[in-house]
Amino acid sequence: MRTLRPLQEASTERKYPRLRLTNDPLTGSIQIVEVRGRAVQSRWTTIYVRDVSQTGLCFASDVSFPVRCDYLVQMRFTDDGQRVGLQGFIRWRATLPLHNLYLHGCQFTPDSADNGGWTRLLAGLLERIQRYRTPCLEAYRAPDVWHSTPPSLARSPFARPL
Repeated sequence: MRTLRPLQEASTERKYPRLRLTNDPLTGSIQIVEVRGRAVQSRWTTIYVRDVSQTGLCFASDVSFPVRCDYLVQMRFTDDGQRVGLQGFIRWRATLPLHNLYLHGCQFTPDSADNGGWTRLLAGLLERIQRYRTPCLEAYRAPDVWHSTPPSLARSPFARPL
């Protein structure tokens, strides 16, 4: 039997930084594998990951999962041919009525999050985001984007001569 601490009030400060996946989403699958200490097996459902950290993630799904510490979920991800499996608990849920989806926050179990596969997956996602962001930032810094220096940047210490 697993011993868990009760859910605590949400905090605005996070223990680990979140990596937001807006332009390069990560999809995976999720199922409930344990309810109140008893093994169960629900059907796999697709999830769309919004942001990730070393200890948890936020995902959207068309299924509303229960927010309880005695419901254990299992997630699978495949990225660049690498398969990663994680387990955790749903800590919060919100409704996205416009898209008919539910947004969930999942905290990984400690033994699940410590595997090297999740760390490698996060490193690969971060590398792809950096490759995407750098050309975009450089394009906005290029002299031909601004025909003249905008007034708001003219006094800025960060303004580059054009």
